[in-house]
Amino acid sequence: MLDLYKFLDERGRNPLSFQFLPCQESRCTVMVSSHIWWVDLIAYALHRLGCSVLVTPPLYHLYTEEAAWVAFDEGVAGFLDVMKRIKVDVLLGGNTTAMLVHPRSGELLHRMAGVPVVHFWWDEPRPGPMSERGLNALDHVRAMADERTLNVFWDDDVRQEMAAFLGVHNSIHVPLATTPELWPLSRTPLAQRPAPACFLGNCFAAQPGWSDAFDANLVEAARSIAQRKLDDLDRPMLRCLDEAYPDGPPKVLPVAGPQASVDEVERALMLWHLVGKHLVDELRYSRVRALARRLGEDLVLYGLNWDRLGLEARGDHTGLSGAAEHYGRSKVSLNLFGACVHAGMPMRLFDIACCGGLVFTQYNRELPQLLEPGRECLAFRSNDQMLDQLDRVLTHPQEHEAIVAAGRRRVCAEHTWEHRMVRVLDAIEQRFDLPWRARHERSGVPITA
Repeated sequence: MLDLYKFLDERGRNPLSFQFLPCQESRCTVMVSSHIWWVDLIAYALHRLGCSVLVTPPLYHLYTEEAAWVAFDEGVAGFLDVMKRIKVDVLLGGNTTAMLVHPRSGELLHRMAGVPVVHFWWDEPRPGPMSERGLNALDHVRAMADERTLNVFWDDDVRQEMAAFLGVHNSIHVPLATTPELWPLSRTPLAQRPAPACFLGNCFAAQPGWSDAFDANLVEAARSIAQRKLDDLDRPMLRCLDEAYPDGPPKVLPVAGPQASVDEVERALMLWHLVGKHLVDELRYSRVRALARRLGEDLVLYGLNWDRLGLEARGDHTGLSGAAEHYGRSKVSLNLFGACVHAGMPMRLFDIACCGGLVFTQYNRELPQLLEPGRECLAFRSNDQMLDQLDRVLTHPQEHEAIVAAGRRRVCAEHTWEHRMVRVLDAIEQRFDLPWRARHERSGVPITA
């Protein structure tokens, strides 16, 4: 069985290398274009499921590295040669890492190779590094809408927005996940944990007057949509739009698509980006400020740029091992959202549970499908709810031990990357009518809660 830590160490030391992970009983080979550790975890999960896996650098390096750009055709030929030699069945990457549009012919790499491609979108989709070489937002959307492409969205609101506004219908919804083996379990009782609360995440709060750089009508539309979401977090974003504009979107809100103009596509993408900027102020920055006022220096806060809100973080980043330590030393571990979150839950939710942390999360529409509030996590919808629940945990920590145990059991049983990749492999097979089926049984030592 592939050793997780050796695999991640090799990827970390040689992130731009090609690494082939054969599986003797494999019935499919997946090429994973990786740019970050969470995509490496997807590659590891696919191998555990019985796939042969080729891990490669991001395809966008052909755009971003000057030497590679000069030899673009040779680089493409090199990828195609490797894919042919090891008989790749499907290409998969996070965000735009598996998306390559030839700058002259417009041809897609996966089309040249004769295989389907899967984009697992971490952030809300937006043009990637290929825009540095003259390819625009419309090229990006057309690549997403290609018939031999499957877009996997972890946030269902974003999936619906992409279909309604950009004509990207070839998509499925698959939440994020975790790898329990990566997260050591803390068995320290809550009552003995020294820190009352921790939050590990960055601050990208916009400076005053940020909205002046955007079309005022678009900013106001985004604010109106976001406010309806904040009023009822169970309300799908498209319903927020319908309620904000019951007679249909005004002309300032284009419904774009693969046949639209570049300006229309850019405007549609910008709308949802601006919605996120409004949401993050309330669902992240307001919460951290409220906790800092209540706990002062006892709040364990890590991340970039918190000085923008007058707060002092203990460091820029903890790393994975540091994160596990803080989740295991804190009575509550916060899960708050970035601007790309509209309905779903970030990976932090699952990682906290794996460490034996008490998941203390901002509520969102998809949460009850993942962890049950009150039994497997604690959830809040406002600053007042958050502080009231925090007081109860700090006063009676022992009463919340069962929530810690139940949350970890649920995550290990249902929310690992292997669980998610089973769904993705099934969707690939069904959508593209492929004649293979990966072995979906787990291999190796079972994970125990």
